[in-house]
Amino acid sequence: AYAASGEHQGFAGTVSIGGGTVGIGGSIGLTILTKTTKADIGDGATIVALGNGTSNLTDYTGADFTSTQAARGLSVLANSNESVFTLGIAGAGGFFGGVAGVVSVQLLTTTTTASIGDNVSVNADNSASGTDPYRESLANSAQDVAVVARDSSSVASNDGGLSIGAAAVTGAV
Repeated sequence: AYAASGEHQGFAGTVSIGGGTVGIGGSIGLTILTKTTKADIGDGATIVALGNGTSNLTDYTGADFTSTQAARGLSVLANSNESVFTLGIAGAGGFFGGVAGVVSVQLLTTTTTASIGDNVSVNADNSASGTDPYRESLANSAQDVAVVARDSSSVASNDGGLSIGAAAVTGAV
């Protein structure tokens, strides 16, 4: 089995408070995440994955983000998970007025790939020799080749603002 896995959890938060005769408060939160997760077998590789071990591998089915299945043989699996939480709070207060604003931006660029290159041989030893322990005829009948890439990203952004005064304006994006 060949597996690549990556997980990212991020938290960004900003708080701003203004006050006086006229209060102004602002908050800007920016999250930028660029991530690549790869599980690759390169061009021209020779792989022996007969699936004769004493236990099964666990492969992702690709049907959703949690389903797995028992497997034997070659597994090339890429799994990535990103979870981002942002919190932006702004407040402003003044006798005559208050202006408060909040902006949160999340930019996620993720790439998750699983691949087998060109001209790769998997269990390709067809020798007739009865003593070769790696010949294809000895492969487990349940052996298989699985190539699965999956990615899950979640963003929770919570923004809020409060303005107090004779005239008050508040905005959150």
